[in-house]
Amino acid sequence: MAWNSWLTIRTLPSQQNEIEEDVSNPDTMVVNHTINGYTTDITETVAKVQSRIVSVLVTIEDRTSTGSGVIYRANGNDCYILTSYNVIQNADKVEVRFDSGFNMDAEVVGTDEKTDVALLLVHPEFQTEPIVLGTAEVVKQGEYVIALGGRNPSTGSGTVGFGVVSFPAQVYREYAVEEVGWIASTLFTDIYAVDSTSGGPLVNLNGDMIGLITRRATTSDSSPRLATAISSDEVQIVIDELLDGGSVTRGFIGVVGRDVEQMELYEKSAYNLMLDNYDGVLITQVVEESPALVGGLQIGDIITQINDTEIHNLADLRQLTYTIQGGDTLSVQVNREGRTETVSVIAQ
Repeated sequence: MAWNSWLTIRTLPSQQNEIEEDVSNPDTMVVNHTINGYTTDITETVAKVQSRIVSVLVTIEDRTSTGSGVIYRANGNDCYILTSYNVIQNADKVEVRFDSGFNMDAEVVGTDEKTDVALLLVHPEFQTEPIVLGTAEVVKQGEYVIALGGRNPSTGSGTVGFGVVSFPAQVYREYAVEEVGWIASTLFTDIYAVDSTSGGPLVNLNGDMIGLITRRATTSDSSPRLATAISSDEVQIVIDELLDGGSVTRGFIGVVGRDVEQMELYEKSAYNLMLDNYDGVLITQVVEESPALVGGLQIGDIITQINDTEIHNLADLRQLTYTIQGGDTLSVQVNREGRTETVSVIAQ
């Protein structure tokens, strides 16, 4: 019994996610909590990322408002700033204020209203460092994240929010009647965010940007201002389009889906899927009056190919939608109840 107790005491620290460090004062002990190898001392991550965040100052008819942005790319004196379309919408003048305090006029390179993304260009005469763009594909429900905003010009302090990802999934967002709805890869969190945080980055504990904070995904004005973010993977596709031509073209299909590879066994059982199936995109929702519904796609179908493009995951599906145009006829191959079927869908 004594030997078993000694083993328990010796092995317990290695089973906990805590590292104890001695400091100069022998009566003081520092406990450094870690999660997946990253320290949970939020101040370290904030300090690492803060210089890459900017304030975006917008003037509309002599009124000034403030949002946030993040340094996306720096090439010589060309510095591209990523922000929210909602921040600069209808602006007569846009300025960027760097964390160091320097202000300069910004040029709007391009915008995409449906994903609430805007790209700005400034020409600083000092060195700038872009944020590290991570991937949101691996983000899990319950993962710790940080929402950051630029410094307020009047107070000199930025905004920091800390919480967890409550819903890392696709979400369908309604727009005006004359607009086509768009399904964007969106991260929901439990972080309270003030309006000025819009356009700032959502980062993981390593300081990598996994999303662009947006107000557009909030379902109503009465909803709590909890931080939501367009995933970094979708943002990357949009930015590539904006850099190429200043605008974004895409075809709309009208399905919400999940990576089969990311599904738990009990979730596969709920949809009567083969438990050893790890490929394709499972349709979990078909949008009303969408091309998918008209074409005959169904909840429970697994999309495996569209035209000549194999669809292994949501990233493949999302990338494809940016290459098709409204009116294109798509040959969608699906696995339906264990058999392969092909459905014809006309994109909007």
